[in-house]
Amino acid sequence: MGRGGRRRATRRRLVAATGRIAGAGLVWWSGDAHWRLWRDVGYRYIPVIGPLFVVQVVMAGALGGLVLAWWRRWTALAGAAFALGTLAGFVISVVHGLFGFRDVWSSPYAVECAVLESLAAVVLVASAVATPRRQRDHTSSAGAGRG
Repeated sequence: MGRGGRRRATRRRLVAATGRIAGAGLVWWSGDAHWRLWRDVGYRYIPVIGPLFVVQVVMAGALGGLVLAWWRRWTALAGAAFALGTLAGFVISVVHGLFGFRDVWSSPYAVECAVLESLAAVVLVASAVATPRRQRDHTSSAGAGRG
């Protein structure tokens, strides 16, 4: 591989790594905002929505950790899908209502969460795209086209 190829590979790895770290942080931040909404603002008293907020908090913690611990394309894409799903749930609850509850954009943390979840999705998709494919170990077939 020539110099230019090594630089591109290094840049891709840097984008992938930075995206993983930032994306996990954004997912965790979204989970924290949902925790504050549940704990401090009173979303825990909303039937169905309250328990779903707890699920969102737990999943944000788990997926953020998975994105950091296991660097695979699918983990970054799972984090992005989770962020988009959380955002979609909020938008549906604003536009149409969800489980008998209708939210508003002026509710606490609404814009913060929308921005966090949008950024998390973009950053994690970019990280997934930049993640290099894993090369299989061909040591058992000595000399099979590699040197």
